[in-house]
Amino acid sequence: MAKLNYKKVCKMNVIFCKITSMKYYKGVTFYDQPSRGGSYIDENGTGGEVTNFYPTKDADGEEVCFGFVEPKHNHGVTNTIHLENITGNMADKEAEYVDDVLVIWCATLDTHHPAVVGWYKNSTFYRTIQEVMIDDYYYPYNALAKADDCVLLPRNERDKGIWSIPVSRYDGYGFGQSMIYYPQSDFDKQKVKKIIESIESYAGNNWLRVFNEDQEPKPEKKYFWQK
Repeated sequence: MAKLNYKKVCKMNVIFCKITSMKYYKGVTFYDQPSRGGSYIDENGTGGEVTNFYPTKDADGEEVCFGFVEPKHNHGVTNTIHLENITGNMADKEAEYVDDVLVIWCATLDTHHPAVVGWYKNSTFYRTIQEVMIDDYYYPYNALAKADDCVLLPRNERDKGIWSIPVSRYDGYGFGQSMIYYPQSDFDKQKVKKIIESIESYAGNNWLRVFNEDQEPKPEKKYFWQK
């Protein structure tokens, strides 16, 4: 897996995206239903982000992940992503995409507070919504990354405090009504640095290729005399 250039990422391209809460993000199944994803998810039981961590092959045969976050709507019109607001990025306002973005995917957990669920390194992020066909269905996406640059945290890992993300309503900064959070102030960027440190030092399991409970890595059984 590619290693982040810590100084470069802190100064340039980082975006936080809030999506529905799922265990595996390989599509909606009986055992993996989306929740806390907004009114569309509540009404339809699915959404564009349900396959955000489903490795699939692109037109060139390379294994990638297509990620989606819902842009804000204004009077029924879907807004475009403000690429120029991605941390430190000097993208042209007419640019259709920007490369080398660290996308940090977040979801509201059982604690009713958002936390990191996974990330894409070195991704391409698009201003407008794109489309891709996965298993005979079209899915929207606005982020694209090589599968080797994607990490989905195990469900119990996401509850750890190091992955907690601020909410402007309670913390004075962080996620507001939008599903996208662009860290802007110096205070915001201190939080970004801590999250990136956690991403860089993470050496645990990656659930990118875990599709159900049977595939979840099982903890090693230890007996009391092995303490």
